[in-house]
Amino acid sequence: MNLIDYVKKYNNKSFKEEKFNELDNLVFSQLVYLDFSNYKDYKTINEIGSAYLNENKIKDIKNYNLASKDSYILLKHIYNSKRYKDIHMYNYEYVGNEDTQFSAATFKINKKLTYVAFEGTDNLLIGWKEDLDMSYKYLVDAQKRAIEYLNKTISVFDNNVIIGGHSKGGNLALISSMYCNPLIRLKIKKIYNNDGPGLNLMQVNKFNKIKSKYTHIIPDYSFVGILLLDNDYKVVKSKRKGLQAHNIMSWVIDNNSLVESDLSNRSNKIKNSINSWLEINDYETRKIMIENMYQILDNSGIKNINDFKKIKNIFKIFKLYKNTDINTKNITKNFFKFNLKNILYK
Repeated sequence: MNLIDYVKKYNNKSFKEEKFNELDNLVFSQLVYLDFSNYKDYKTINEIGSAYLNENKIKDIKNYNLASKDSYILLKHIYNSKRYKDIHMYNYEYVGNEDTQFSAATFKINKKLTYVAFEGTDNLLIGWKEDLDMSYKYLVDAQKRAIEYLNKTISVFDNNVIIGGHSKGGNLALISSMYCNPLIRLKIKKIYNNDGPGLNLMQVNKFNKIKSKYTHIIPDYSFVGILLLDNDYKVVKSKRKGLQAHNIMSWVIDNNSLVESDLSNRSNKIKNSINSWLEINDYETRKIMIENMYQILDNSGIKNINDFKKIKNIFKIFKLYKNTDINTKNITKNFFKFNLKNILYK
């Protein structure tokens, strides 16, 4: 089974009949990849889904990333179901500009349960850069927005709150829960980081405040969730290998839970190698490499992942890299040489 199979099986069961579980967490984490900016006047998933699916056809939507396509299919299966149709979705936000990529939505499952979902990285290149910036910045812009979002969206009437997200969204769920208003933190009962990065050294001192509520789920072939500091994983089986295992839809389900597994040898090597490189290189070195490489991509005309498909942009990347300063070149070469050696030959 995968997530679509799960919602098909449990679509006719209310949350009273079948309690909220880790798979419902995945449903909301996946759903928030869709852009609902034009549907804020609608309230329930049924109303939003009916309008969205009526106005958007998957074959006509260009530049969708894979996560959004999966979310579209998921919405088709849940918008008219007994389990999900009456859930209220509100406080939807999306920001995508040259400084940040951020999106979130809140779901009122019933009077006693609220789920806040943070979107992972979409097609915008700035979103992927923010993932890398987490290695040297105390808080990146998306993390600051997530904290602000949580502080303003949780009300005095919300008593049982679950926070979650996939990829970068999982990290935003973690960070916002750590840094939010203490009174709101008391309302949080569970935090799901679904294959998102962990913490940097500047953030670990606050982790104990939410540790008992936190679950970090990663697939057996994880390349995102293993980044930064966090070794307390729940490893689950994926039907795919490599980067494709990052896709929630590839995670294997048995009845109403994820099938557990062991972290692959390749993922272990990548985790150990990158963490070793981070340990021996200070924040300034990390910043130089990330900022300069992003500037090269930006100057090459690459604003989103789809721009990599244009051959002329690839040629620009090599040309600009060739002309970059020697310090950046040395840092970049050292990064790839160090990690390739550890991953391929150890």
